[in-house]
Amino acid sequence: MKKFSFGLDRVRQWRAEQVESEKLKLRRLFDERQALEAAGALLDRELADAEKNIRAQTNLNSQQLGALDAFRMYVKSERLRLAAQIAGCDHRIAQQRQRLLDVRRQFRLLERMKEREWNDWNRALAHEIDGLAAEVHLAQRSNAGRRSAGG
Repeated sequence: MKKFSFGLDRVRQWRAEQVESEKLKLRRLFDERQALEAAGALLDRELADAEKNIRAQTNLNSQQLGALDAFRMYVKSERLRLAAQIAGCDHRIAQQRQRLLDVRRQFRLLERMKEREWNDWNRALAHEIDGLAAEVHLAQRSNAGRRSAGG
């Protein structure tokens, strides 16, 4: 019997590579989202530090308070911009997750097809081995019968 060969093995390997590629894209999107969140946290810390420095001063002037207020406004607008970017990133993450699920589903379909063909091939091999064993057994009985009749 010929050795087992899955005709769609190249396609299955390509699908496996696609799965890994889609996983990598998803990881990058999560990294992007984490970087955006870190940028927001940094802004919050910088604002808290600026407010703490202003409170620690004994002599405040209007320029310092104006600068703090302008910085607060800047932080607020940056937080809004970051929130919009995070929302966009969340949307791309959801789309990428769906792509990954689709590619995985296609890969698993090919895996099941390969497994089914492997099981069919194994059954055929077992059937062929049984047939050969029966032929060998009959040949041995036939030879044993000839020896006992001739000898």
